[in-house]
Amino acid sequence: APHDAPGNRQALDPYQTLGVAPDAGQDEIRQAYRRLAAQYHPDKAAHLGEELRLLAEKKFKAIQEAYEKLRKS
Repeated sequence: APHDAPGNRQALDPYQTLGVAPDAGQDEIRQAYRRLAAQYHPDKAAHLGEELRLLAEKKFKAIQEAYEKLRKS
């Protein structure tokens, strides 16, 4: 699928990835990051099988990248 292309992942809006509004404050961003990171942590998905673990890992990385971008801004 085209949305799986490596270049497209960066194009995702970090606010959208974390599920926060563009005017969200640092506290709100941090809380959203922590909630999602806990939810999608690869260790939490390990028992669900390889395919779901890999999906969780991908999502977890996207969450981390989004948080890094927003933390610096």
